Amino acid sequence: MQQDPTLGEVIRRLDEIVERQERMLDRMDRDRVEAAKTYVRQDVYSAERQVVEANVADVRTDIAALDAKFENAETKRRGYTMWLGTLSVTVLLGVAGLLVTILQG
Repeated sequence: MQQDPTLGEVIRRLDEIVERQERMLDRMDRDRVEAAKTYVRQDVYSAERQVVEANVADVRTDIAALDAKFENAETKRRGYTMWLGTLSVTVLLGVAGLLVTILQG
């Protein structure tokens, strides 16, 4: 015949179940703490991503403005170079004409 567990055995088994559940809950708490250290919540990630994208957009705007300034400066430099070249040629032609006039005359 099968003997039914005594009240003491039932209590010991319940105590063992309670201890196992407490250990399991402790492990779950530790795992949750470790997960919080390792992983980022999606809303935090999304907010940070939006900030990064805004910063990238600002940098792109700044780069575009610098490119425009550079192009403007390059255009001015070309203009100044052409002006200086024309002035140099004019002066050289004037000096050459003056020398020709002096030597002929």
